[in-house]
Amino acid sequence: MVLHSITAGLVLVIVAATFGTALGQEGSRRSFAPGLATSDKSAKQIDSVTLKQSGQLTGTSSRPTPGKPFGPSEVVAIVGNEPILVGDMLFKVNQWIQENMRGAPPEVLEDARRNVIRGMTDQFINERMLYQDGIAGLPDGVDVDEILKQAEKEFDENALPNMMKQSKIDTPTAYDAHLRAMGSSLQQFRRAWAKEQLAGHLVRQKLKINDDISHAELLDYYHKNIEDFKHPTRARWEELMVRFDRFPVSNHAAAEAEIKRIGDLVVYGASFKAVAKESSHGFTAIDGGQFDWTTPGSLVSKNIDEAIFKLPLNYLSDIIESEFGFHIIRVLEREESHTTQFRDAQPEIREKMMDARRRAAIQAHIESLRKKIPYEVVFKQVGQP
Repeated sequence: MVLHSITAGLVLVIVAATFGTALGQEGSRRSFAPGLATSDKSAKQIDSVTLKQSGQLTGTSSRPTPGKPFGPSEVVAIVGNEPILVGDMLFKVNQWIQENMRGAPPEVLEDARRNVIRGMTDQFINERMLYQDGIAGLPDGVDVDEILKQAEKEFDENALPNMMKQSKIDTPTAYDAHLRAMGSSLQQFRRAWAKEQLAGHLVRQKLKINDDISHAELLDYYHKNIEDFKHPTRARWEELMVRFDRFPVSNHAAAEAEIKRIGDLVVYGASFKAVAKESSHGFTAIDGGQFDWTTPGSLVSKNIDEAIFKLPLNYLSDIIESEFGFHIIRVLEREESHTTQFRDAQPEIREKMMDARRRAAIQAHIESLRKKIPYEVVFKQVGQP
């Protein structure tokens, strides 16, 4: 009965991290080729190797040695009598680096990895403390390993398919390879996920956060944070671009001929995304020329900025000239400025207020655990005599 009640209600509690985008209608069919183009250009979530939780550090763990690269078995911190290893952190560390430092040279990434490990150490200490405290509070006789196995089954049946879909990966084997490239593995990730879910469930049970929020409190929050509910005019759009610096100096004619050529490909039926990936020079070309929500005045080019907010939806623009090259754009979606009314904002406000309560309660709980559970940060010794 205890086992069922614990596993049936598993939910994710987010502990704040330290480091805390279909084509529409084609529109008017007109050519960009010489003689036919318009002349108006002004419109223009972790374990690595499963820890041997023997109650003490074993020979498989070692303190980082100054001047040596980090290894997965090296100790970053010790919580209670359990080590937090570099390998425990690698997936989240590498994920952060991939999202924020793509393309950086290897020597820069190695230093960055050390800094990110340092920055994330407190987060991992907090998570380990929450797990240890939650397990310690379970009734005698509860088989923690069996609970984790049931949570792992839930991972395989529900979480893993969603993660694979989001990552556009078809098989668990391919997802395992993806995780290994990030410093983890499917087995390690599955167990870490199960522990995270169990810890989150136990924390919620222990803290019993009050979810009663009155209408007056909701209204007060709305008025005090009214700016959060004001939304400026914005648009999503896509671009084909030909840069001047890809052609001989002052040879704008060649650049113009190229933008007309690729524009005509779209006019006569080619996929905008495919043409952008193949021939565009814009920095979002790799994403099919897609731009996320853009607000007025946020672009360097005034001509493009004006076109985004005047052009009819799903119509190709005329050729637009900027300081850097020639552009053809298409606006996919546009929203006018508006303020979300209180009646429509209440669910969002309630969730924000509950989230603030959860975070405050968890933070207070972590502070109390830090006074109760001994811990040591070993990472700071790296690079020191």
